Amino acid sequence: MRALALLLIALPFTAAAERLRVDVLLFQHPPSAEERGTAPRHPDDDRAIALVDPRGLALAGIALLPETSSALGAEWTTLRRSPRYKALLRLSWLQESPPVEGGPALRLYLPGGDGVSGISGWLRLHGGRAAALSADLETVDRKASCRERVW
Repeated sequence: MRALALLLIALPFTAAAERLRVDVLLFQHPPSAEERGTAPRHPDDDRAIALVDPRGLALAGIALLPETSSALGAEWTTLRRSPRYKALLRLSWLQESPPVEGGPALRLYLPGGDGVSGISGWLRLHGGRAAALSADLETVDRKASCRERVW
């Protein structure tokens, strides 16, 4: 299995910082010795909002932005060209007044392209004094009947 990593920036979108802009890159890289053998745990994403659910996103105060508007465009290009990393997802959104904890989560499912593997889980932005991102992601390989928690 390969480990996943996130690169994130969350910036105030307005002067009052009532709305935050979030830019995330998700990519794979070889795991370190500490990451190998992590006990699998399936992400609890039952309440997470699918990226293709415009009504759910609007009710949660989340507006997805086009990939091309990402503030991490140069980093995305570098990751895509690197033989050491596999760029998986570039995601940007605006979120109104994220709660300190327990706010809405965005459900992710990225099929592996072979019909039997992929990445599943969620991302959640927390507000408060400083914005923070929680992630619960796992790789899935149905051929090997294997799941590995990666974040």
